[in-house]
Amino acid sequence: MLSLRPAQLNDNAFIRELFTAALPLYQHLMPGSFEANIQNMDILTDKGLSFNATGLEGWIFENAQFSNQPVKTTVGFAGIGALNPKQAYMAALYFLPGQQRQGFGSTALKLLESDYLKQGFEHMLLLVHHQADWARNFYLRHHYQTISAKRAEIIRYGGEAFSHLYEPGLELMAKTLTISA
Repeated sequence: MLSLRPAQLNDNAFIRELFTAALPLYQHLMPGSFEANIQNMDILTDKGLSFNATGLEGWIFENAQFSNQPVKTTVGFAGIGALNPKQAYMAALYFLPGQQRQGFGSTALKLLESDYLKQGFEHMLLLVHHQADWARNFYLRHHYQTISAKRAEIIRYGGEAFSHLYEPGLELMAKTLTISA
């Protein structure tokens, strides 16, 4: 049973571990990006600050094999921020390598989308590298649509916040949040 909770200072090492685990996948696609994420986690930890000091909300995913199991295993992380009152931006959704391909990503996405819909958000946006087929296909299976790969269109759609996030090869994907049946 997957549950979600806000990230805290003591989760920084776990978040750093996830960024480090993702490094081999993205290092050739986005050189320096994940190294910067790792460095930022070190800086936050040194300053005694949680991930939330980045301006994004950090979410930790925990799994208990059975609903009455007292000990939960930390398996994943998401980082999401509000672009405006209607659009949320998912900057990160990662799981430990040994916890991948078990349905946690799908469940986590549903939990996050439901939570942000309840907060009044209408759209979830994210940037994905066009060569990261594993990520693109995951989001396409969950009804995200590619909006654009052009920097100017991405900024026009998602706002000025994307001007510093954009890197060559990234494309904007979005989903209209709805109540699940």
